[in-house]
Amino acid sequence: MKFALLWMYFEGKACKADANSKSLRDFAKDLYARKLDQLRGQLDAPLEFFKARYGDVQQDPERFIRRLGELKRIKLEDQQAIISTLTNAQIDEVDKAIGLLLICFRIRNNLFHGSKQLPTLQQQQELFANVGYVLTALLEARGEA
Repeated sequence: MKFALLWMYFEGKACKADANSKSLRDFAKDLYARKLDQLRGQLDAPLEFFKARYGDVQQDPERFIRRLGELKRIKLEDQQAIISTLTNAQIDEVDKAIGLLLICFRIRNNLFHGSKQLPTLQQQQELFANVGYVLTALLEARGEA
């Protein structure tokens, strides 16, 4: 429930109520252009969580992307950004934010539009905590939280 409300707020403030890969990229680029020093390293912890959670991404990137949704529904550019975020040891802060926002967006889409596996929702607490951290950290940096 908390995630749904946080996403709704984030989408309204960050994406003018129209979250898509372009609006998420634009949001991150604009925010980091103005707040890079304030945000440097802020997303390292959730990035490490997602790298650990999705450690198989390097061995089979296509299988990993399928876990995030149907391949045909995820633009190739977005697939590459997500994989790059999770596999590159040195990643630019803006690209890190974009990759993490795209992961958050895919998780949101899977939750709202995917199959409803209610028994496993409780096991997803750490996942939603990290997604929530990414969204909240970026909103706070923008002065929206």
